[in-house]
Amino acid sequence: MQHTSDPKAANVNIPAQTPSGRMFLNNAQVIPTGVPTVIELDSISAGFADGIEDIVNHWILPGVAGFYQFNASIQIDATASDILYILSVFKNVTVIAQDQIHSFGIENVTLNVSDIVKLTNLESLHLKLTHTKGSDETVSNVESKTFLSVQRVR
Repeated sequence: MQHTSDPKAANVNIPAQTPSGRMFLNNAQVIPTGVPTVIELDSISAGFADGIEDIVNHWILPGVAGFYQFNASIQIDATASDILYILSVFKNVTVIAQDQIHSFGIENVTLNVSDIVKLTNLESLHLKLTHTKGSDETVSNVESKTFLSVQRVR
């Protein structure tokens, strides 16, 4: 437990902020129509050395029980009209958060999800994307556009 030097807040508990991790999509990925598809997060962002990212399985496994804030974002480039896109965040095999948008031919569509989740030492987080109709779609492979970040907050 850390304490502040402020006497008014002498017993404030500041939780450890590790482990943390951030993965992103480095290689463009095609998402087939109507199939919930795991986003193949294949690279680890610079500055994250806790080793909780698994690029083979495309998930983050913190390995330490606690509460974690996660942020996920996916950008689909050059979308067709009249398509529903659904971004799902999974804790193991269970959907814990979603964002969806109905595209009307917008040039780029971005979906974002952020929340806090309780994880055991054996639970992981990963992303899936589904779109409802039309041709296959390509997910942007820009680090700031398609990523999953996780940080322990308690």
